[in-house]
Amino acid sequence: MPFNGQAAWLPALIKNPYKANSVLLAGGTVNGASGSHIIELTLLDTQIKVSQWNFNFKLNGGGEITALSHNPIFGNEMYVTTSNGQFFKSFNSGQSFVQTKIGVPGGDSLYGSKVLVSKVSGNRIVLGGSGYNNPAVFLSLDGGNNFQPMIQGLPETTVFDLEYSPDENLIYAATEAGPYVFVQADQMWYDLSEGKAPNQRYYSVEYVNLGNGKIRFGTFGRGIWDFNLADPLSISEKEITEKGIHIYPNPSSSFINLHTESFINKSIQIINSTGQLIESKKITRDHTKIDISHFPNGVYYIIFEGNKNNLVNTFVKI
Repeated sequence: MPFNGQAAWLPALIKNPYKANSVLLAGGTVNGASGSHIIELTLLDTQIKVSQWNFNFKLNGGGEITALSHNPIFGNEMYVTTSNGQFFKSFNSGQSFVQTKIGVPGGDSLYGSKVLVSKVSGNRIVLGGSGYNNPAVFLSLDGGNNFQPMIQGLPETTVFDLEYSPDENLIYAATEAGPYVFVQADQMWYDLSEGKAPNQRYYSVEYVNLGNGKIRFGTFGRGIWDFNLADPLSISEKEITEKGIHIYPNPSSSFINLHTESFINKSIQIINSTGQLIESKKITRDHTKIDISHFPNGVYYIIFEGNKNNLVNTFVKI
């Protein structure tokens, strides 16, 4: 169902947070006029009712809508990015919007751009889009009033999609240059492919809660690729610290030290981001030095054997 003036061939689509059996589409208009509106599609019995919301982004300083999102914590807040690099915020469930930022990433003609809102902190918003003439990713910590680039380690590329890990310590990005992960503790992006996944555009990414959990990437013509997340990645950094686990330096290019006072005579496993076992050994003392100089660059998970549950921590080889 085409709408006049939409920005992307596959416009952004989200569940309508304010109405059952309804979705919101990043549209143009339903009546053929000039403009860019949020389009509402609602299932009534066996028919789909189509309507457009009142606010016209094109007539209020914006271009066409490239992405839209809803705040799961502050339920009356919605966010929109437009094709001319503007960010709009609504405080009243989409009845009206105010522009807070100019110069955000532009959208791709096929998939638009991305607005990722934290489910833990409603004030943390990440924007992704084209990064050839400006940063591809921006971060706001104040609900979209101010943004700063977050591109350390990320090449000049287009970011099509973004997704958090369950604990939100990692941000995964589907990009034109491949699959990437942002490690919050390091404030750095890392390439996840490690030469094993295809050199291709990655258009989508999502967390799939199947057993151990997976990050699932969709490519342009090269299939679906899953990156396994060792269970349970949702263990908090506080709990890991309380268990006496410390990894340093992190990131590292040559070796890591494990301080594991409560895990003596227990085993650890090191796996890469694709779930492949890299190394397994028994910890015999509270301080262990591990050579990682031969590891390919990337993110690694250390699984610590526990009496009841395993604990997992991460380190980065650079």
